[in-house]
Order: sequence, then structure tokens, then C-alpha cells
Amino acid sequence: MKSAWKVGSSQIVVIVLVVLVAAFDLEACASAPMYTSKADLAGSAPIHSVLAVHNLRKDDFGFGMFGRGLRASLTSALDACGVKSRILQVDPTDLTLNERIEQNVQEFHPSAVLYIKIIRRETGIFRSQYGTAVTEEWTFDLGMLDVAANKQIWVARTMSKFKSKYIAPGMDFATSIVSRLRDDSVLKGCPTESTGWPIVPHLPRCGDERRAIVKQAQLTTDMAERKRLIDTMPICD
Repeated sequence: MKSAWKVGSSQIVVIVLVVLVAAFDLEACASAPMYTSKADLAGSAPIHSVLAVHNLRKDDFGFGMFGRGLRASLTSALDACGVKSRILQVDPTDLTLNERIEQNVQEFHPSAVLYIKIIRRETGIFRSQYGTAVTEEWTFDLGMLDVAANKQIWVARTMSKFKSKYIAPGMDFATSIVSRLRDDSVLKGCPTESTGWPIVPHLPRCGDERRAIVKQAQLTTDMAERKRLIDTMPICD
């Protein structure tokens, strides 16, 4: 396993960068099923840890709450599958992006890397007996890379419509991703559909979470760990 890391980490970074700037060759579907996906699991080993890389930005979504719900629920759902996780928010225009990804790969040693990428946004109006609200329909490309095999084992496209920008929609989106990975046999040992996903513990207020992470970062003398902690801070509205 160690030799695979030495050989493949730079190649992994290249694949991550390509995924973040390109779109997959999948047709998006607005009606059920929400996902279009395909898997190639030949030669891949069981997944025990995942580095999730996403490009969700405050300027795109306008909500820190959605991102917090997404992170909390994604971590919880993967844990229910017996998979440890680390989540990394990235900006494709960041000049240090390749170093950040490679550093996280080398530190965390994930067996797979999951990509979550926004590719399209449409805004509309939702009307009901209670009034009107803005809805946002987002198209995401997703993919998973087997690190040891240095190959992409799963790609997907999904269209999700959000009527609010708070925790619950982010949590629902996260569990839908892990559910699809389970249904496509990419992840083993997950709860069945009838069992359902575990309830995510109550999330602290965004500002409180940021302050707690800042305090933790100030207490460490390890600059790499301090930078990693700062990278995990939620974006608050």
C-alpha cells in the first residue's frame, strides 16, 4: 500500500484537477430517477476511507447552512457504511490546489477520492398555498477514484432542486449520494433502504463551529494541521 501511495499521489492530483474542470459524458435527467450513473469495479478493492473533494462556494450557493448539512450528513452516512472520511472544499482557480489535494491524500491515505462538482444552476419560482419561494435546480457531476488502482470506478450526474438553503436540503443531498454509491455496489456494508440512515446529531451554530475550530487551530504547533483545520471551517452566511 505504501508503494502505491508513492507512485500514485501525483497522478491522483492530476485526475482530481481534470475532473474539476471537465464534465462527464452522462445525460442529465430531470425526472426520476434523479441520478444517472455507471460503475466499473473490476480490480478495485473494498473502500474503507474516502477523501471527498467538492467545489461548493458561498458565492454559488449563498448558504453556509447547506454546506454544513452536507458535510455532517455525508460524514455520518459514510461512517454508517464503515467508511472513514475527510471533506475538502476547493476552488479550481486556487493556484495551490494541487498541493492541497496531494497533502490531504498523503496525510489521510484514503482508499478512494469522491468528487462533487457543480456544473449548472437554474433558478425558478415555487408557488404554494403558503406563498411563493425561489427554487434552485442544480446539476452536479460526481465521481469516485480508487487510489490504489489509480482508476475512476464510478461517475454520476444528478439534478437536485432546492427550495431552501439550510441544513436539511444539504443533509438530504449528502445521503442521496451515499445511497447511490450503495445501490451501485461501490460501497459495501451500508444500511439498507428499509433500515435508513442514522440521525445526524444536532449541529452547532455556524459561528460557534468556526470559533471552536479557530481555537483548536491556535492550540496546535503543527502548521500543516493548523492549515487543515482552517480549511475545514464552515462558511457562514
